[in-house]
Amino acid sequence: MTSCKTNEIYQAEYSLPDRPFIGVLDSGVGGLSVQARFLESIPQEDYVYVGDSCHAAYSDRSPAELFELSGSISLWLKDKGAKAIALACNTISSTLITEIRSLLAPLPVYSILEAGVTAAVKYTKTNKIGIIATAATTKSRTFEKGIKKYLPDAKIISVACPAFVPLVEKGLVSSPAATRAVKEICSLFSDKDIDTLLLGCTHYPALIPLLRKYLPDYIEIVDPAAHYAETVAADLEQMHNLPEKLPGGNLSSQDLHVLDPHSEILTHGNTDKHEIGKMILLTTGDPIQFKESGVSLFGRVPEPVFILDNAELKTFSPLNTVHGRALAEQIAK
Repeated sequence: MTSCKTNEIYQAEYSLPDRPFIGVLDSGVGGLSVQARFLESIPQEDYVYVGDSCHAAYSDRSPAELFELSGSISLWLKDKGAKAIALACNTISSTLITEIRSLLAPLPVYSILEAGVTAAVKYTKTNKIGIIATAATTKSRTFEKGIKKYLPDAKIISVACPAFVPLVEKGLVSSPAATRAVKEICSLFSDKDIDTLLLGCTHYPALIPLLRKYLPDYIEIVDPAAHYAETVAADLEQMHNLPEKLPGGNLSSQDLHVLDPHSEILTHGNTDKHEIGKMILLTTGDPIQFKESGVSLFGRVPEPVFILDNAELKTFSPLNTVHGRALAEQIAK
């Protein structure tokens, strides 16, 4: 794991929830768009969000590196009391979902990519679907394979957008560079006759205003986050794994208004503080930069952002276990 620069004055102590929680994992700030939808759908839950900003962008990592990074965080979350892991990263979901589920079994592990497939199938009327995603997700063709299980005759156009995640991580979604990058990608769909554009990365909702500006109005822009949260909520309820009583958390109703004009996703909580759970935001990088990026993207971030020490994560490396090493060997083949 990389040794990343962090802001030492922000090395504040944090306390994890004292009951089982949902762990949310992403490569950086993009997954906050998913976290907001979880707060809207299941506000009574406790959450621990980990943004691995130190090692972003995940799309630039080899499958072996990605397994060690995401596996370490997932095992750490499991050790600290997670009752489920929600992957808010399509790159992990597209390349390693089978291995991560095997590593954490029997802990439930949910995939944002699977939610994206069902959302795209739901919204398309012509079966002509565009997908924008990271290079790794695009190369895996996992979205295409999933969609074609439901729509065998679907026409799918997938485009990798390597510039998008760095722009979002740096909070540059309103910059000339972002405008140029989005305009270039949108031009690739100008003559493709799609009716649906699936956002295949959780960083991309921050670019919806620009995407909307340069895409025809008839193209539906689909962010799978809302469908994802509803799917996880229904599954946990079916397993009788949702809190029966509403706790006194660290969020208030106004904190549910996490997102924003940029992503066009607003949570509409109307509950009081005693009805809402606890949320801890952690980053492996610089928490001040993480929060600044989050604020620039999403208007506000309701919680302090704390550091998750990479040295601590190393002790949870999947390579420290026999099963983890066996999975790593399979990935390397």
